[in-house]
Amino acid sequence: MKTSLKLILTIAFFIAIFTRIDFGELVDVVCKINLAYLFMAVLCVPMLYATRTFKWKLLLNSVGIERPFGRLYKVLLIGVFYGLMTPGKVGELARIYHINDDFGRSLSTVVVEKLTDMATLVFLSLLVIILFLDSSILLMVAGGVTATFTLVTVLAMNRKAIAFFSNFLGTSIGGYIDALENLKGKPLLKALIVSFIYYLVSFVIAYFVLLALDANVYAVITLPLIILFGNIPITISGLGLRESVAGICFVLLGESATSGVSFSLLLFSIITLIPGIVGWVLTLFEKRSEKF
Repeated sequence: MKTSLKLILTIAFFIAIFTRIDFGELVDVVCKINLAYLFMAVLCVPMLYATRTFKWKLLLNSVGIERPFGRLYKVLLIGVFYGLMTPGKVGELARIYHINDDFGRSLSTVVVEKLTDMATLVFLSLLVIILFLDSSILLMVAGGVTATFTLVTVLAMNRKAIAFFSNFLGTSIGGYIDALENLKGKPLLKALIVSFIYYLVSFVIAYFVLLALDANVYAVITLPLIILFGNIPITISGLGLRESVAGICFVLLGESATSGVSFSLLLFSIITLIPGIVGWVLTLFEKRSEKF
């Protein structure tokens, strides 16, 4: 999707949001944020990325790539920055460049890391909709996302499909296919377990954000849905779409849409935007070091 169209859709979503909520109420909610709880949420973010780094290192080790934990943590944050700039966070694939190893093997770890993340997210989202939210529309859209994710997973993990697309595009992805065999079984299972731990930490962060906003902490169950829909690449970094979903979910739970929008924006800033800015700074240092 072209950037101009995504920009138009982003603006359209925010226009729709602000026609349904009181902007003054939103400003009032933000101004009354409890900074102590917000600080607690921010303190949990390094742990969140440490968990994700651990999962990636586990996958890299499974294909024979050894890198220091600190280096992978840094590269992961750089990937977050690139992900902010690209639809569906595909820019995170740029991590492969900073690993400086066989392209195919490195690619396989990033793909599996993202697929296990999405699998966990899809499972949690469907669980929330079925058990807590009475919304056929959300269920239908989530079902569409699930179907798309399943198709992508099959194509990304199937030897014949990968070989076909590689030949069709006239490119070689080295040891990608062979590396996938090493990632199946125990490494894949371990990655899925770590993914659940990652979202457990995310729930803790979301819990503190809700406390900071003086909102109903029960609304923490909306977290998987907000993140899942934010990954649909139709707006810039999921902005507007994610907040719309948050507003709808909060209303379904008997809370105000304003609280949902505030929650989504604050959560995005803490979990993605700030780490992305840190990643941008690290990228500048990387480029500077290459000159010397």
